[in-house]
Amino acid sequence: MHPCFETIQIKDFKPLHVSFHNERFWLTCKEYLQVDCKIDLSSLINPPTANCRCKIAYDGVDFEVEYAPIPQNRKFERFCIVQAPRDYPYKFTNREWLDALREGYDDAILVRDGLLLDSTIANIALKIDGKWFTPQVPLLPGTTRARLIKEGKLTPVPLHVKDLAKAQKVAIMNVLIGFLVLENLTIDY
Repeated sequence: MHPCFETIQIKDFKPLHVSFHNERFWLTCKEYLQVDCKIDLSSLINPPTANCRCKIAYDGVDFEVEYAPIPQNRKFERFCIVQAPRDYPYKFTNREWLDALREGYDDAILVRDGLLLDSTIANIALKIDGKWFTPQVPLLPGTTRARLIKEGKLTPVPLHVKDLAKAQKVAIMNVLIGFLVLENLTIDY
């Protein structure tokens, strides 16, 4: 079994933002899997269609590459707030516990000690006083989040649950949905 994975968006037969995926992959191999692996993930990618998602599951030595359509029209309107029951520092293939947290909702916002972390499928951002902020310590450091921080579009700061009420806008982000500003958002506390 491959314990970790990366999901990379393919557009016009090209993998997007692979350098950010490589960084997380190399860090996971070193810190979690305890192997020195410097493979460029793009060398494993040979997409069957112009636009799709590529999932690379790995254990630091062996790789399994799968392709699937990019999910469309997923609704993100009803969220709940839940306590994060555990850490998720690496992108593990076993995500059943995360999926269970959003039961009955479009997604769940995870918190710990009153601080916002992530949703179950994406990093989050709040627009406060005209600027976009993201939690300083996310549940999982996402590649889209890392790229937007590097580009100066997001600032990591400690965000509290009470900051949701101050936010002019709330967004979620990941490699497949990009930076999605949520409209018609309802949050159950």
